[in-house]
Amino acid sequence: MEWPCLREHPEGCLLQVRLLPNASRSALEGLREGRLTARVQAPPVEGKANQALCRVVADALGLRPADVILLRGERSRQKDLLLRGMNLDLARARLSAVARDA
Repeated sequence: MEWPCLREHPEGCLLQVRLLPNASRSALEGLREGRLTARVQAPPVEGKANQALCRVVADALGLRPADVILLRGERSRQKDLLLRGMNLDLARARLSAVARDA
């Protein structure tokens, strides 16, 4: 599967996400308009949804939460996350595995 939401970055790779807070469950879903859709149970208050997003992405991709960094979109649904230390091929493989399991 192609992942247009992934791009190379000098420190790893960039993941473009569309975040839906206040969901009934936290999960990575699929592609929508070229971005990975993610749902989190946390509300969009005081950065709680952003923190929950970083944890969900880290868990799904086998990263430490400290290696998932919000680069853009602190107050927007459209987020750009840095997956520090992860190469593009590995990120694609792990996202494909998450998509198969969903």
